[in-house]
Amino acid sequence: MDSTPPYLPYVEMIEQVISSPRSPLALREALGDVAAEIARIAPGLRRLFTDIPQPVELPPELARRYLWNSFHQFVARGAQTQPLLLVLEDLHWADESTLLLTEYLAPLLSEMPVLIIGTYRNDEIDTSHPLSHVLSQLGRRRLTVRLRVRRLSFGDVRTMVGALAGQAPPEELVRLIDSETEGNPFFVEELYLHLAESGALLDDHGRIRRDLKVDEASVPESIRLVIGERLSRMSSSTRQVLVAAAVSGRVFAPDFVADLAGVDMETLSDAFEEAEHARLVGPVEGDGTLAFSHELIRQTLLADVSTVKRERLHLQAANAIERRYAEELEEHAADLTHHIARAGRSADRPRLVRYLTIAGDRAADAAAFDEAVAHFEHALSLVERGNQQTRAELLERLAMALRSVGSWDDALRTMNEALDLYQVLGQTESLGRLSSMMVLQLTWTARIKEAVQAAQRALGALGDIVSADRARLLSATGWAVTMGGDYETAKAMFDQARALADQVGDERALADVLHMQTIHHFEYAEFIEGVSAGLRAAAVFEREGALWDLCSVQAFVIYQDGALGSHEQATRLADKTMAIAERLSHLGAIFMLLLHRAREAVMLADLELLKSFGPRMADICERGSLPGSTWAISVWGLPPTGAAMLNEPRPSFAAQSN
Repeated sequence: MDSTPPYLPYVEMIEQVISSPRSPLALREALGDVAAEIARIAPGLRRLFTDIPQPVELPPELARRYLWNSFHQFVARGAQTQPLLLVLEDLHWADESTLLLTEYLAPLLSEMPVLIIGTYRNDEIDTSHPLSHVLSQLGRRRLTVRLRVRRLSFGDVRTMVGALAGQAPPEELVRLIDSETEGNPFFVEELYLHLAESGALLDDHGRIRRDLKVDEASVPESIRLVIGERLSRMSSSTRQVLVAAAVSGRVFAPDFVADLAGVDMETLSDAFEEAEHARLVGPVEGDGTLAFSHELIRQTLLADVSTVKRERLHLQAANAIERRYAEELEEHAADLTHHIARAGRSADRPRLVRYLTIAGDRAADAAAFDEAVAHFEHALSLVERGNQQTRAELLERLAMALRSVGSWDDALRTMNEALDLYQVLGQTESLGRLSSMMVLQLTWTARIKEAVQAAQRALGALGDIVSADRARLLSATGWAVTMGGDYETAKAMFDQARALADQVGDERALADVLHMQTIHHFEYAEFIEGVSAGLRAAAVFEREGALWDLCSVQAFVIYQDGALGSHEQATRLADKTMAIAERLSHLGAIFMLLLHRAREAVMLADLELLKSFGPRMADICERGSLPGSTWAISVWGLPPTGAAMLNEPRPSFAAQSN
């Protein structure tokens, strides 16, 4: 499937644990305080454990790293009871999120009693394949041991055919099977079963014929034809059921297939009994589902079905999913997009757009942003130009996903498209929300002039509207102007933003404004005011569990408080904040806290300690694209030089009369 749920193999492992008869207590202990993050990708955990809280509120671009950190902790705790072996089959078909998580876990495995085995077919990947990149990266770091699974030797083929036949096979038979299959175990089994079922190999008592005469003419030209001939020997009702199962996927639920094939349970039972006896399907341990013995069996079934019938079955599958999972459709959005997209002319475009959007949202919630980008781009390609509302909402979603995968220029271009549509539609709330994000992003990357221009455009469109989003936009603009060096205009904008948040009565909006104002005070060494504003914002963030913003604002409070000589309070807050910042991989907060500790080292004349902070701070600036040079200049008492850093004239921003 090209619309698989994110992290599918890992999710299936978790679901298998959920459905196993072992004590759920061990699973809950392994989840620990990261249960909310793991439930992002495996929602079934919330049905088993009702005490799981909501996930930590994080900027989207940081959510993936935090999810991966949480998964690492989950696996590490689970391995404390007994070592774990995780097997990933058919990595050449893996989704992007699975490959990225596996690449992240690889260097951490040496710290845990955990082994990951991944299988893939090397003839399925080339240098442009995502798996090829991952294998190359891991290989350079000596994090993998690659084992080539070679063809069976002639002796191995003889042993396998003997095991299948339950008796010693003639050399002529072994030679034929060995030459035609090139020692591929699956092909050996399929070819042997084909010869046995054709009646040419065994006598009435199941023994290999003494007068056996086989040659190349007995063997179809390809393994797909071998499978096709085996399938043709099944009864018509069994083939009907197997085709419906093939449309469902490699792994399928029998009762779902009954609904899709339109057969009663007795017919279904007989069909699967015949298919299992022929080794075409088999049970999946633990959850009552069945699976095809090999993907080629499923592909062969589908290849023999007309396009019209296949499209009709995909549409029926989508309808069946909607009926069966009416209360939890979001969890099955990826399956629905897969089937509706393949329903051909019968597909309902708005219906497909709806499920692509849900699948994209779920991928984004699971921090699988590459998949989210693909879903949103697919949905946009189906929306008519005249449907401006849907296009604007999808463009905003796509922009956030693009930002989260590091495609900042594409994200900004997409934001602009969305803003144009929101302005045409007169949707001031959406315009204010998205503009705030855009201004913050531009400011964070030191594109001050563009940030100011975007802010002027948005504020002009919003007019004098009273809203929390306009208050946030004003404060984001105030930060941009602060970085540009225009103190008076920035101060006026923060005053206006704070008054607006008070007027709206939105405590969280006020905290967001105070957060930005804390940075403004920091830039101009107004440390008393900065500490006061920051502590007010921190109280709200802590109460609401907004740990990311809490770390950010407290890092600035700590530095400014330390500058005022309040070493005891600053140190107490610093230890607590650093622990949260490191858990969240909040590079900006970690950087500020290291600056605080560096200053303390200077005051203590501990030059060795001071030198130890330098490489860490430089690494953080490089990894996070932080404007570290600007901060460092401000920290050591020099005036802010954001505009000088850009080597361009400082942008001006006329104070807004409203």
